[in-house]
Amino acid sequence: MENPGKFMALGFLLLLVQFGPMFLQKIPGVGGPIRIVGMIVHYWMQMGMTLIALKVADGKSFQIMDLFPMNFELFLRYIGCMILFIVIIIGGTLLLIVPGVIWAHKYLLASMIVLDKNMRPMEAIKMSGRITDGSKWKLFCLMLLITGVNILGAICLLVGLTLTIPMSAIAMVYAYRKLTDTSRQDQTIPIPPYNSATIS
Repeated sequence: MENPGKFMALGFLLLLVQFGPMFLQKIPGVGGPIRIVGMIVHYWMQMGMTLIALKVADGKSFQIMDLFPMNFELFLRYIGCMILFIVIIIGGTLLLIVPGVIWAHKYLLASMIVLDKNMRPMEAIKMSGRITDGSKWKLFCLMLLITGVNILGAICLLVGLTLTIPMSAIAMVYAYRKLTDTSRQDQTIPIPPYNSATIS
């Protein structure tokens, strides 16, 4: 297990990029650009946190600089998958609230699959739909638990978030690994072989 201090450092950096632009954008004339740059950096570091969580789940060590992955092609796929996911959820919500919630959990793991398998966004969406089949309720409960833990972290003067945010990412990866392993055992569901080289 890595030093908890490393996880807190990750959480602090993620909080900094999350809330920092909120204060900087109040500066006259720079609000718009700061908001855009902040959003890009936020997703970039979110991608890095997921890659770190994948390493931790596989028993590998990580460095703080892993939070800033220098893989532009993978980042574009990650952003493309996030956009596709948002479009699907908005579409489901416009139909009815319930389809939006169901699809949100059905395709919840798509961006993680992009990073783990280096898949294209649409392929990752389809794979997420397969491995979450029959497990959406469990994912919903997990998300409720993660939300509750992060609320408790925020109540602790935000300090708790420096630990709960990284732990939440790792919890999601463990759930993903469990669903992937379960799906692999079903011969009717083809799951691409795991390639650790994509996150090293």
